[in-house]
Amino acid sequence: MKIAALHALIALLPALLGAAPVAAQNRAEVQMFRGQCEYSDRFAPLLERGDHSFALCDSATVAGGVFDFRRDSWGSMMRFEGTRSGDRMAIGHVQLRSGSRRAATGACEIFYRDGAVSTIACTAVAGGRTYAANFVPRR
Repeated sequence: MKIAALHALIALLPALLGAAPVAAQNRAEVQMFRGQCEYSDRFAPLLERGDHSFALCDSATVAGGVFDFRRDSWGSMMRFEGTRSGDRMAIGHVQLRSGSRRAATGACEIFYRDGAVSTIACTAVAGGRTYAANFVPRR
C-alpha cells in the first residue's frame, strides 16, 4: 500500500465515525485516554483478506513519538513509534502484543471535535501487512 493510500485511510477512519479533524494542537505531554478502538463495518472485507490487523483496545496513551493502544487485561496491543510534529506522527516502527517490533511506514493523527480529542488513528505498513488502530475516547 502506498503512503498516499495510508494517509487517505487515516483521514477516512474518523470521517466514517463522524469525527472531523480540527487544526492540530501541539501536545508534547503524556496523554492517557479511556474509551475503545472502533471500526466501521466497511473495513470488514480487509480483515477477510488476511493482510490487515486492527488493534483491540480500551485505552490509548500518547507520549512524544509513541502512540500505544492497550487493553486493561492484556497490556499493549499495538504500539506505533515515530517522529511526531504536533498532532501528527510519521511512523518508523510498529510493535505488536507479542513484542515483535517491525520497521514500518505510515502515520498517526489526533483529531478534535469541539476542542476535545475525538479520535486517535494510526495506520502503518510493515512487511506487506497493514496495521491500524482507531481509538475513540469516552466523553
